[in-house]
Amino acid sequence: MLLIALTAFFASQIYKTSCASAETVPSNITQAEKAVALSFNAVDLAQKSGANVTELTTQLNEAVSLLAQAENAYRNGDNITAVNTANAIIPIASKIESTAIEIKTEASRTRQNSLTMVISLSITAEIVLILVLFTIWRRLRQNHIKEISRMKPEAIGS
Repeated sequence: MLLIALTAFFASQIYKTSCASAETVPSNITQAEKAVALSFNAVDLAQKSGANVTELTTQLNEAVSLLAQAENAYRNGDNITAVNTANAIIPIASKIESTAIEIKTEASRTRQNSLTMVISLSITAEIVLILVLFTIWRRLRQNHIKEISRMKPEAIGS
């Protein structure tokens, strides 16, 4: 009798869990889809800022593969696997998103530093060029004045 009562209790708990899972599967999959979409957008922005997103793209593909597995499990009636897989996707997608934001920031900072360096070097090169041209002009002017003074010595003595 006790064995039958315990079996009935555990069976009812398993039934409640599977029913609850069946009700929450679409929302879990939807949350996983949203997390993957956010991580995709973050990776896309990181790529547009010039960051190397090869590793993140691989991780994102794995998350999309897990999402497909969750949806297939849900369609096949395996709600527990669908919920577990969907719940596993969310931290993966969050990690991808945060990493993408970090490397986007780093790429932007690197690009800004490169731009600053290029501008600084350009200004320095322009200053050096002006100084060199000024030095050349002074020497040419001095040579020209010497040549003119050799040609007309009477103008100097007056």
